[in-house]
Amino acid sequence: MEDRVADLRSRWTPGATAAAVAKLTLDAAVLARFPEGYRHLAYLQTKIGITIKLDLPQLKGPVVEALYILGQAWLDGRPFGLPVLISCARVSAL
Repeated sequence: MEDRVADLRSRWTPGATAAAVAKLTLDAAVLARFPEGYRHLAYLQTKIGITIKLDLPQLKGPVVEALYILGQAWLDGRPFGLPVLISCARVSAL
C-alpha cells in the first residue's frame, strides 16, 4: 500500500505574490459605507459590479437573538418554527 499525502488546509491561499498584496489599498470612505459584519466582502463585490444589500442581519440584533431561541427550542426538543420566530421578534421589539 502506498503512502499518500492529503492536503487538509482549511484556508484559502491567494495566488497573488506577497509584493502584489502589499500594494493593496482600500478606499476608507467606500469601506465605511458597509455594515461591519460583511464590510470587506461587500467592498470587493462592489468592485466587480455587484449591488450590495445594506440591511442584511448582522452578528448581533433581534434576528440573531430569534435564531438562537429557535436553535435552543430545537435542541430542547420543543416545537419551533415561524410562530416562535414571530413571538421572538415581538419580544425583541419591546
